[in-house]
Amino acid sequence: MWTIGMVATISQFVLPPVEAGGYAFSLVALAMLYFAPIVGTMVAESWGHWFNDFLAKRHMERYGFEHWTIFCLPRHAALTGAWLNFGRVVGGFAVAYFQMPWVQRNGPALSFGCQGVVMVGAALVIVATQIWGRTWRAKFPAPGGREARE
Repeated sequence: MWTIGMVATISQFVLPPVEAGGYAFSLVALAMLYFAPIVGTMVAESWGHWFNDFLAKRHMERYGFEHWTIFCLPRHAALTGAWLNFGRVVGGFAVAYFQMPWVQRNGPALSFGCQGVVMVGAALVIVATQIWGRTWRAKFPAPGGREARE
């Protein structure tokens, strides 16, 4: 989510001169900020493709098929995935609309610090779901699914 917002606003941070609060990057240096992740992604994909296949095969042989969304909401796995991805994309594109005025008003430290706090909060929600998810599913079943009656 933040990646989409950063791609839309990074040039506004690094291109202005130092006197104006920027970093005075050249256009070539800015291009490298976009090019480096592309190279990293290509390297990671080429290595990760084979390694992740190995890990997935080993996991399937050991544990069988089990995925968290299917386990949590067996009749709503596709809907759950769709809503999660929708939230990520909408949130990412929304960053470009509020980040620059926020940075200009309060500075980058406060802006990125608050975004970091949001990410820590999201991580804590995941941990809480891992700990208490079974209890929550029993107490608040998904509407209309077979798991609601079990």
